[in-house]
Order: sequence, then structure tokens, then C-alpha cells
Amino acid sequence: MFPNKEDYISRHVILDKKTYEHDLKDFSFTFIELPKFKKNRVEELNDITEKWCYFFKHAKETTLDGYNKIIGEDLIIKRAYEALDQFNWSEDELITYEQELKRIWDNKAVEDYKLERAKAEGKAEGKAEGIKLGEIKGKAKGKAEGKAEGKAEAKKDLAIKLLKSELSVETIAEYTDLSIQEVLNLKNSVK
Repeated sequence: MFPNKEDYISRHVILDKKTYEHDLKDFSFTFIELPKFKKNRVEELNDITEKWCYFFKHAKETTLDGYNKIIGEDLIIKRAYEALDQFNWSEDELITYEQELKRIWDNKAVEDYKLERAKAEGKAEGKAEGIKLGEIKGKAKGKAEGKAEGKAEAKKDLAIKLLKSELSVETIAEYTDLSIQEVLNLKNSVK
């Protein structure tokens, strides 16, 4: 394609023909000339570009071990090799593969369903337990508040009776455990 260029990759940009300005900075063309790509061993590959070039140039003769060395951690290249490999499968192999893939996805769907169902049941149980615990605490709190209100009301009733017997405010406060101000307020409300 570019016989005067030694490198297997050439990058081209678009320039204004008259001014040579590079106005279209987001547009470029990259050409890869595979015959010029000279790396023939997996061990020579240094980056992802070289792995892709090797893939396109040597896919037919690369062994499974070679594939694994090239792929490494790169899932995209792995998918490309798997897709290429599938083109060489017989119809029976392809059907078997698709059945196995379907079985895997079906099992995953069942597991996902079980997990979602278990989560929902756990939430429902937790909610029911929380409501029950809340009711128990609410009843206990209500009883305690009721008792406290009952005691306070009894103290006020006693204070009112004692006020009618004309005891001193201080004495009534002492007998009822009410503050002097509370006894005075009761005295003013009874009049």
C-alpha cells in the first residue's frame, strides 16, 4: 500500500490542501500493513497493537498455547480468538457449544432467581420482625409512660386534697415530691 514506508503502521491526518492547516483534528486514518509486520513469535509482542497485528497475521497457524500467551488478561482479544475458532467447528460441535452455553445461562438465571427470592424473603422476615419488635417496645414504652403519668396525676390529686386542708405549700411539696412552683400552680388552678 505504501511501498516507501518501512513501518507497518502509518497514521494519516486530514489537512487543508491550500493552507495545510489541520482543522479536522478528530479525523485520522491508521493503516496497518500486515506483510510489513515482522514479529513471528508471541514472546516478541510488547503491546496491544502488536497483539492485534499478530492475531490478524498468524491466526490460522497459532496454537492454543500461543493464543493463551497472546490473550493474557485481554478479554477482547480472547473473544476475537473464540469467534475465529468457532468458524472452524463442525455443525455438531457448534450445536453442542450452543447447548452448553444455553445450559450455563439457564443455570445462572435459576441462581439469580433463587438469590432474588431469598433476598425478598429475608426482607419480609426482617420487616415482620422489626414490626413485632417495634410493637413490643412501643407497648413497653406506653406502659412506662402510662405509669409515669398515673403517678404524676396521683401526686397532683394528693396535692389538691392537701391544699384544701390548708397545709403549707412547702409541706405539700415535700409530701408529694412536686416542686413548690407546681404546687403553687395547682393552688392557683383550684381557686
